[in-house]
Amino acid sequence: MVINKQVVAKVQERGYARDVTPTSPSRRVERKKRLRGEILTAASKMFADRGYEAVTLREIAKEIGYTHAVI
Repeated sequence: MVINKQVVAKVQERGYARDVTPTSPSRRVERKKRLRGEILTAASKMFADRGYEAVTLREIAKEIGYTHAVI
């Protein structure tokens, strides 16, 4: 990658780098939180219905519409 030193100097001089800070979480973080919530909700319901020993990760994944590899 070629970096133009003059452009970098202008960016630093004008303070652009300080202005480019994210104010909200990324979509990936939001998706991760939502998936975690779905997993915990489904698992809690299944544990209550069948008991902890009778539930597998594959069943939890199937319940929320994902593969077991996602979990």
